[in-house]
Amino acid sequence: MRGINHRHPHLPTPSRGLNPPGRRPPPSRRPPHAQDVGEIRADVDVRVLVDQLWGAVYHRLLIPDEPVTTAFVDALVDNLFDGIAPR
Repeated sequence: MRGINHRHPHLPTPSRGLNPPGRRPPPSRRPPHAQDVGEIRADVDVRVLVDQLWGAVYHRLLIPDEPVTTAFVDALVDNLFDGIAPR
């Protein structure tokens, strides 16, 4: 339903307005700090980084026969960090 609501703004949803523009949830605060201390390259868009992680997990939650497992999360994070690590 949430995905449909994003495509059809005239449909009411209780989740709309929980994260107003400019206010990202707490997990999105860590990547900018990691970027500031050189753990993530300066050219990485950390907002997209957070969306990549959340999007992959959220997508997996929508597939009943593909659970979010520790192995899935480990592979997701490993793949992601290979792309954002300092060169």
